[in-house]
Amino acid sequence: MIGLALLLGAALAGTAGSAGMAGEPESFGVSAVAGMPETVTLEQVLQLLRKKSPRSAAERALVEVARAGVVAAGVLPNPSFDYGWNHLVSGTNTGSATVNQLAADQPLLLFGQRRQRRRSAELGVRLAESRFAESYAERAREARERFTSLLARQEKQQLLEESSEDLRRVARVVEKRAEAGDRSRYDALRIEVEAREVQTALADARVDVEDASGRLAALLGFPEWRPRAVGELRPAAPGDPNYIDTADIEGLWSRAQQLRPALVAAKRSEAAARADLDLARRERLPVPVLSAGAALGQDAGNTTAVAGLSFPLPLFDRGQGPSRAHARSSTRRSWSSKR
Repeated sequence: MIGLALLLGAALAGTAGSAGMAGEPESFGVSAVAGMPETVTLEQVLQLLRKKSPRSAAERALVEVARAGVVAAGVLPNPSFDYGWNHLVSGTNTGSATVNQLAADQPLLLFGQRRQRRRSAELGVRLAESRFAESYAERAREARERFTSLLARQEKQQLLEESSEDLRRVARVVEKRAEAGDRSRYDALRIEVEAREVQTALADARVDVEDASGRLAALLGFPEWRPRAVGELRPAAPGDPNYIDTADIEGLWSRAQQLRPALVAAKRSEAAARADLDLARRERLPVPVLSAGAALGQDAGNTTAVAGLSFPLPLFDRGQGPSRAHARSSTRRSWSSKR
């Protein structure tokens, strides 16, 4: 019945189509959500997803945290200052009875810990960037699907609205002819039933449009926003930047290895895990501390230079704790993700 009504409406409407729906608007109004447009194209949706989405902002902040880690990794350890006071209590005074000792201690990263920390932190930044790209690519794919769904439901709604208007015109014509005796009351009742069915389908279509619009807005992080999609439903043709030749399997695989964010993230995750493991090995090595200072005798007015070098003895703590285990587990996870 609805199919008959749609055909009848199309016959009365002639070549009326959805050109207005497919065209680009000259200007964008502002919806109830401040700063958000009432109508959007696919390009605008992707731009909003990258620049205004709260989730994108949160994930971008993780990249900034990783970049701050590069600065922290390159910082030298702080020196320390020691002061000692020695006073003769008993016995023979062979020099000064009171000695003030001043010294400064500086840890020395002799085994490349600082360089490895910077390398590990820089790989961590690249990993954070690739994870952001991976997350954005997945959400962009879903945004395309929801945008396309919204656009298709809008065009269905427009078609049903045009059919409903056509049926109202037909109903008025048939009613007048039935009153004049040219048509039976059965024809008028049939058109009325068709019109009610189309109205029901139109109501469902409006609900579907509202639902699709809300799902798109929720993905972008603005659940109160209700945008309308603007664009065309057509497949990409050869020469189009988004066209992909699905018959070229080798080309698809080569392109995926270079550009697919998930594969790039997996490679960088492995590199970062190996760097963390190397760092854990270097952090196990002892950090010597160089000391230098002077001892000042108050009685004799003498000054004695003091220097020393201390090494920690890895008798009990040999770096077998959580840091090394974490580095090894990260390496195993990166291998598992690649497989």
